[in-house]
Amino acid sequence: MTKDTSFEASRARGARVTLGLAAALVPVSAATAAFVGNNVFPVLVAAALFAGIGGLGLLVGGRLGRIAIALALVGQPMALTAALTGHPWQLDSHMAFFAVLAMTMLMSDEIAVLLAAAAIAVHHVTLTVLTPALIYPSAGLVVDLERAAFHGVVVIAEAAVLWWMIRGRNRMAQAQSAVVAGLRGGLEKLASGDLDARIETPFDASYEGLRHDFNSTCDTLADALGTVRRNAEAVERDARSLAEASEELNTRSEQQASTMEEIATAMGTIVEGVRQAAEAAGVADGLASDARARASTSDDVVQGARAAMGEIEASSSEIAQITSLINEIAFQTNLLALNANVEAARAGEAGKGFAVVAAEIRSLAQRSSEAAERIEGLIAASGAHVTSGSEMVERAAQALAEISDAVSGMGTRISQIASSTAEQSTGIDEINHSIREIDQLTQDNSAMLERADGAVRTLAAQAESLRAVAARFRTGSGDAADAHPSATDAAEEGPRTGHLRLAAE
Repeated sequence: MTKDTSFEASRARGARVTLGLAAALVPVSAATAAFVGNNVFPVLVAAALFAGIGGLGLLVGGRLGRIAIALALVGQPMALTAALTGHPWQLDSHMAFFAVLAMTMLMSDEIAVLLAAAAIAVHHVTLTVLTPALIYPSAGLVVDLERAAFHGVVVIAEAAVLWWMIRGRNRMAQAQSAVVAGLRGGLEKLASGDLDARIETPFDASYEGLRHDFNSTCDTLADALGTVRRNAEAVERDARSLAEASEELNTRSEQQASTMEEIATAMGTIVEGVRQAAEAAGVADGLASDARARASTSDDVVQGARAAMGEIEASSSEIAQITSLINEIAFQTNLLALNANVEAARAGEAGKGFAVVAAEIRSLAQRSSEAAERIEGLIAASGAHVTSGSEMVERAAQALAEISDAVSGMGTRISQIASSTAEQSTGIDEINHSIREIDQLTQDNSAMLERADGAVRTLAAQAESLRAVAARFRTGSGDAADAHPSATDAAEEGPRTGHLRLAAE
C-alpha cells in the first residue's frame, strides 16, 4: 500500500462516518418538527434530500464526493432550523452549524470544509433576505442581517482554523504515510533477505533522521551479517578440519586400544608362563636342597667307608702278623718233628710209636704252614684289594665332595633364579596391571573421542546451518566478498588446518 492509498483510505473512512452522521440527523429534524407542531413532510424531504446528495457523493468518491458529503452534513442543521420555525429554540439551533462544520474534519479535505462553510454563509444570507422565518425569529431585517454577519464571521473564523488544522494534519499524515511507505518497502526488502534495502527518497525534515537511522541500521546489519557469514564459513571449515582430525585420531585410538588389548592378552600369557617358571624354580630349589642333603649324607657314608677300609687294612695287617707267627710256629714244629723222628729212629723199635706221632705232628705242621701260606696269600690279595678299595673310596669321596660343591652351587643359583623369577613375576604382574589400566584409559579415550567427534560434527552441521541462514541475506556489493573468502581468510585457514592436522598426528 502506497502513501496515497493509505491517506485516501483514511479519508474514505472519514467520509463514511460523516455520511453516517448526516443520515442519523435526518429523523432528528423530522422528530423536531413534529415535536414543535410544524409540518414534518417538507423538513423530512429536505433532510433526506441532503442525505441523498451525500450518498451520491459516497458513490462518486474523491474530492467531489467529499464535498457532497460535507454539504449533506451541513444541510441537516438547515433542516433542523427550519423544523424549529417559530420556536424559541430556533436561534439556539444555530449551534449545530458550528458542530457539524467541525465534524467535516473527519474527511481531511480542506476544500470540502471551506465549501461547507460557504454553504452555511450562503444559506444564512439567502434565507435572511428571502425567508427569515426559516432561520431567525422575527426581529427585523437589519437585526437578522447583523446576526447573519456575526454568524458568518464565526463560521469563517472556524473554517479558517479548520482549514489550517486540516492542512497541517494532511501534511503530517502525508509525511507519515511517506515514512510508513518507505519503511514498509525497506522492511519488505529486509524480510526478503535483501540487506541492501536503502531508503533513497528523502523524508520530511522531521523524519529525515529516521531515514538515516534506517539506512545506517541496514549498513550495520549488512556488515554484521557479512561478518557472521565469514565467521560461520571459517567455523565450518575449522569444524570440518576438526572432524577429520577427530576421525583420524579416533581411528588411531581404536587401533591403539586393539593393540593394547592384544598386549594385555600377551602379557597375561607371559605372566602365566613366568608364574609357572617361578613354581618350577621353586620345585627345582627344593630338589637342589634335597640333593645337597643327599650329597652330605653320601659324604658321611664315604667317610664311614673310608674308616671301615682303614680298620679292615689294620685287621689285615694284624692277621698277616698272626699268620706269619703261625708259619714260624709251624716251621719250628716241623723242625721239632724232624728231630723227634731222628730220635725215634735212634731208639729203634721202642721209638716207632713216637715216630708215628712225630710224623703226624710234622704232617700237621706242614699243613699248618701251607694253610698259613695260603692265608698269607689271601691276606696279601685282600690287602691289595683293600688298598684299591681305599683308593676308590678316596676318589669317590673326592667326587662326592665335588658333586656336593656343584650341587650346593647349583642350589644357590637355583635359589637365586627362584627369587629373581618371583620378583619378575611380581614385576610382570604390576606391568600387566598397568597395561590393563592403560588399555582401560585407551578405551575411555576412544569413547571420549567418539563423543568429541559427534560434538564436532554437530558443530559443523550448526555452522553450516548458520552459514546457510546468513547466505539467505543479500548485502549488495559485499555478496561477492562473502561468497568467495579473501586471500587473508584463506591464508588464515591454512595455518589453522595445519595446526589441527598436527594436533591429530
